Amino acid sequence: MSTMIPYVVRPGDYLTRIAARRGFDARAVWQHERNAELRRRRPNPEVLAAGDILYVPESRPSRSSLTVGGTNAFSVRLPTVKIELALTGSDGRPLANKRYWVDGEEAGTTDGDGKVALAVRPTQPSVSLRVEDSPDTYLLRLAHLDPVDTGAGVRQRLVNLHYLPEDGGLVTEEHLAEALRNFQRRMGLDESGAPDDATRERLVSEHGS
Repeated sequence: MSTMIPYVVRPGDYLTRIAARRGFDARAVWQHERNAELRRRRPNPEVLAAGDILYVPESRPSRSSLTVGGTNAFSVRLPTVKIELALTGSDGRPLANKRYWVDGEEAGTTDGDGKVALAVRPTQPSVSLRVEDSPDTYLLRLAHLDPVDTGAGVRQRLVNLHYLPEDGGLVTEEHLAEALRNFQRRMGLDESGAPDDATRERLVSEHGS
């Protein structure tokens, strides 16, 4: 592998997206010895935090031979990544067996548990989602979920699980502690109101990532 250089992870970055943009083998880079410390802190390479340092191969421009005065054809493989969602209504019940639209086009039907699977390009920053019988269209920002060991990651998961409001209003420490206690109570955990290891682990399990 070529010389490894540090890459500072930006908001919305994840391993597959970085690899698609820079043209390297994601699995080989993740397993490189220079990334051992990052692997220890971030078990899931698709959930990185802004500011993380990932060592990547130094980019070198590719060269191609062209025919002057003729037509030159190139083929490009566009990879996709799979995103799974579990959709629930305001009452907490799964949106089961509902048609849904992605970026304005009908894409399928949710299963009996309200789950959908989307195939998106790693370079896509977001997709829009609308579900049958709902007047709202949701903008899904891809890969903007922070690791659960960060404060932002805890809050994001509590919002998505309906323990905190979705409107992004001011969340005080008291609001966060109460949301955590409600979550812990429902999960049968110690109601400390703090994001301890057991709570973070259960947040990831209930959220799905």
